[in-house]
Amino acid sequence: MGLGASAVANEAANTALKTALRNPSRVLIDVRSSAEFSARKIQGSLNLEKATKEGKLPKDTSVPIIAYCASGNRVRSAIPRLEAAGYQNVLNGVSIDLVDKLMKDIATEDRNKELGGIKVAATPKKEDS
Repeated sequence: MGLGASAVANEAANTALKTALRNPSRVLIDVRSSAEFSARKIQGSLNLEKATKEGKLPKDTSVPIIAYCASGNRVRSAIPRLEAAGYQNVLNGVSIDLVDKLMKDIATEDRNKELGGIKVAATPKKEDS
């Protein structure tokens, strides 16, 4: 049984996101509130609210930007604002959970490549004796 159109679209979007996440010049923009950002953040990400106030958004408007929030709702309104500010390459990262998962997938793929394609299983925890 084949994948439905929605699943294919999601897979294509995730592939595009993974490609962008691999780009060393990409910028992660978290559009959640400053309080949410303080409670949980992805290493190296910028909070849109704080970065805007502090003038820390990228000066280079061609840099790939991956914007995300908690569930994908707020990012849909943030993307047009970023584009109106001149950013030319803004991707919808949907949620912090999705971006975090894709970044972990990339790290696993890179580790496996370094090991010559050998899949490494998680090491079981040793129980205290």
